[in-house]
Amino acid sequence: MHHQPEPSSAADASKSDTPPAAEHERTQYARILRSTRVVAIISACVIILAALLQLFAFDELVAGLVIAAVLAAVICLFSVWNIVSYSPAAMQRLRGLAEQAGGQFTLWKPGRSNFDAVPFKYDVEQERFGVVNVAPHSIPVEIGHLSSQVTARFRAPGGRRRAYVVYKLPERLPHMIFSFGHQAKLLGVRVVPEQWDRSQRVDMGQDGRCKLFVAEGGEPVARRFLSPNMMQLFKRLGRDFDIEIKGHHLYLIANRSTAAGSQRRWKKQRALIDELAATLASSSMWEYLRKNSRRLNVRNTEIRADIKRAVTIFFSVLAAITVVIILIVLTASGLLERPGF
Repeated sequence: MHHQPEPSSAADASKSDTPPAAEHERTQYARILRSTRVVAIISACVIILAALLQLFAFDELVAGLVIAAVLAAVICLFSVWNIVSYSPAAMQRLRGLAEQAGGQFTLWKPGRSNFDAVPFKYDVEQERFGVVNVAPHSIPVEIGHLSSQVTARFRAPGGRRRAYVVYKLPERLPHMIFSFGHQAKLLGVRVVPEQWDRSQRVDMGQDGRCKLFVAEGGEPVARRFLSPNMMQLFKRLGRDFDIEIKGHHLYLIANRSTAAGSQRRWKKQRALIDELAATLASSSMWEYLRKNSRRLNVRNTEIRADIKRAVTIFFSVLAAITVVIILIVLTASGLLERPGF
């Protein structure tokens, strides 16, 4: 007598066929998604609870409940944005790109590799997910996402997420940062002041939306590399990315996965990534650098940060927010009302 295999045993058999490495990647990616979803659910519950308490438990406006609800709303919006921007659907698009382009897709990787752009260098607990390695026009490119924390002590709810595209350059270039303000914004609102020393700002005829900073001694090489065609391409890339060039790498950094959103957006992002690879591959800059390497002496000098200015602006804004919160609390408590006569 023959017995049909039970569904559970068939599922166990298929699961056992999954390589341990692939299963580990899935587990780690699920953990990243879960942390963001948990934060979104908790913050939504706080909003609902604060609203119910205000409506049914108190006759007057309670400042503490209002502040808690506003903070929870910001965290909830930020978490939902991350869920939508780094969804499994976006990962599937990237997997399809790897298969189509003959590249490699990895769902999760520990660490930051040898990347040293600002987001990779200063954040902690770094891990990458949804990583694609391809080589359009013979230029090695890594498309992926970075999950990290601000510091070991200050932990953002659900962590920080960034999308990136990294190009491996044939020759070393000086440190350059094209700041379009994307990394300084939260939900479209600028929350971080410009941190780079203004003495290193270079005018290449770009509009006010883009601020270009070049490390000391690197301006002549930067001006030769940044041809009018390259600047026009960077301007188009700047609608979605901040751009950083350092050594042998060119970085595109965004707050949203390149594969997120509509099919039209995904197609546009792919075209821009491919166009930049083609432009870099055909550039005459690399031959020029090889022939003049000794004279140019491209150094590893980094762009200086204006820490004093950034700290001053940060604490000024923090003081203003504190004053506003105190005024809200005093007003809600009736302490600012004039006594009746």
